Amino acid sequence: MVCPCGLLTRQEEPVPLKSISVTLSICEFVAGVSATLNYENEEKVPLEAFFVFPMDEDSAVYSFEAMVDGSIIKAELQDKTEAHANYENAISQGHQAFLLEEDDCSRDVFFCNVGNLRPGSKVALTLKYVQELPLEADGALRYVLPAILNPRYQLSDSLLGDPVAMVSFYPNIPEAQPSAACGEFVFLMDCSGSMQSPMSNQNKSQPRIEAAKETLILILKSLPIGCYFNIYGFGSSYEAFFPKSAKYDQRTMEEALRRVKLMRADLGGTEMLAPLQAIYGGPSIPGHPLQLFVFTDGEVSDTFRVIKEVESNGQKHRCFSFGIGEGASTSLIKGIARVSQGASEFITGRERMQSKALRALKHSLQPVVEDVSLSWDLPQGLSAKMLSPEQTVIFKGQRLIVYAQLTGMMPPAESTGGVCLKYALQGKSFENKVAFSLQPKHDANLTIHRLAAKSFLQTKDMGFRETPASDKKDVLKVSIECGVISSYTAFIAINKDLNKPVQGPLVRRDIPRPFIFCAASMPRLRGGGAPLEASSCPDVLQPRMSTHYLGPDKPHALGHKKKKEGVFLQKTCLMMDRPHPPTNRTNLEIHQPVFEDNHLVQLISLQKADGSWDLNEGLALVLGMKLEDIQAALPLKNADSSSWATVLAVLWLHANGKPMKCEWELLERKAVAWIHLHAGSARQVLVQAAITFLKSPVDPAVFAL
Repeated sequence: MVCPCGLLTRQEEPVPLKSISVTLSICEFVAGVSATLNYENEEKVPLEAFFVFPMDEDSAVYSFEAMVDGSIIKAELQDKTEAHANYENAISQGHQAFLLEEDDCSRDVFFCNVGNLRPGSKVALTLKYVQELPLEADGALRYVLPAILNPRYQLSDSLLGDPVAMVSFYPNIPEAQPSAACGEFVFLMDCSGSMQSPMSNQNKSQPRIEAAKETLILILKSLPIGCYFNIYGFGSSYEAFFPKSAKYDQRTMEEALRRVKLMRADLGGTEMLAPLQAIYGGPSIPGHPLQLFVFTDGEVSDTFRVIKEVESNGQKHRCFSFGIGEGASTSLIKGIARVSQGASEFITGRERMQSKALRALKHSLQPVVEDVSLSWDLPQGLSAKMLSPEQTVIFKGQRLIVYAQLTGMMPPAESTGGVCLKYALQGKSFENKVAFSLQPKHDANLTIHRLAAKSFLQTKDMGFRETPASDKKDVLKVSIECGVISSYTAFIAINKDLNKPVQGPLVRRDIPRPFIFCAASMPRLRGGGAPLEASSCPDVLQPRMSTHYLGPDKPHALGHKKKKEGVFLQKTCLMMDRPHPPTNRTNLEIHQPVFEDNHLVQLISLQKADGSWDLNEGLALVLGMKLEDIQAALPLKNADSSSWATVLAVLWLHANGKPMKCEWELLERKAVAWIHLHAGSARQVLVQAAITFLKSPVDPAVFAL
């Protein structure tokens, strides 16, 4: 359900957010954002407004200030309990006060209390944050402006007093043969009411639940023979396809496909903890490590409990998580992947869920990279203290970022250091080395320090209620020292310059999170642009970007195919997911299957679990030919018709489905392997005859003849 745009009262009456301006700067793969939210109290009574806004889970909020009728009030970061007491005390004395804090249950939602806003008063809240930019499969960097935006501090003596290194690796992991242990694959699919929403705001955009069903069909066809699998649909309740994970064969695949085609977005809200506990509570299958795939378009009320549940089972599985649409919680999606050494993806705008899910499946089928270690080569008297969690898993084509605090005596400016990433794959050892200058770069905003602090906090901070007592002290210390908000701190700003208290009782205004920016309209970053700013009314944001570059190398295009490894040193210088009521499921069996107009999905749905196709009317329909003509073209009368059908299907995929190859590549590999195993000496004759029959331009080399 889409909430009306802008700031609203409980009765959906407008409240005083007048405009927003955003300044964005990008250096290498780090973004710096400054956002100003302009308010005006147009009512005749003083207001205490409550504004809720989302932000990427990786964002390090470091500055928060307010301009009230021309006077600037800078906030300081305090212990949350102390900040709340100071806020309430300021309000009771009639002072203007502003309180910014993380949600107790999730670190990607922030609350801003705007207290004692006098009638006619104008306030501009400025929030600043930095974040890493995610890397796309094709090497492009991507920035998505959240639905609404984000918080600063004085220089301290510890983490901010030492140089900090940000190390970026792009390991060139070679292709490897899949391991013999296939694995247990469990797919947890969101079936809440919001999954009926379209994938994007584009015309004729596919409903999320239909994209999810196509994705599951592709996955089911791509699984390896001999593995185990299960599918759970969840919302306010959950349903499993099988009582326990079933062995993958033709019978179980067909049963799963039947259930997938009947899936609907009718399970109410988004409650993930119970199905996760059911999955983890089942018996492990010897020789088949658990691989969990989670798909959701919303957020849960107990984000930190969910992350903690995944983390407590992290040693026996990997979790691949997918956020669907602009409303998915980055804290949830990134958190459950991070603590299980998996990977996370977000699907927004016109992006296809299918391609990102299949890419993750490929990663899950790759042999595990083992013995990952990082070693530093630094001058005597200088050492590196790691601020990032220990990395134990690396995937091909992905970036690895780590942060380290350099302590001790800094050498002369001309000195250099080095860092080496080592790992093993299928018994072979590999390493990547990076050399760097030990002269830090000056940055008044301390961008790398903020990101390093955020990385540390992500490891230790599990929420106000879930963080172990042993970690709370470190979380509070680093958060206060570095000015980066956490579950235990809040920004507070108090205007004590007013000569008289605000008169009259405060009227409370709760402001639901508005949906004011669609990620579909935000371009992916591939190069520089003119420096600009953006300002808008609340219902539309049209950001203009300024792109800058750091480092000794010459400027290069963001997202260039040549991926860089490097070290960066720095001086001390809406969519509201409202639960939909469950619908009556008695008519489930008459729900019509979809995908009728998609020949690619039709062809894939006809494939058997072992990778082959049968020669039948369904295949003839996809090929656009009569079944009798296909049968008559069989070059060898004693040849197996399934071999002939499978060769034709593979050729059709290469000729007609090339733009989506990443989605059918795994099932095509399975088909080619089946042809090699069953067609025998007739393989080459069948391939040449099929190319001639279909008048296909496809190179026969795709069959590895």
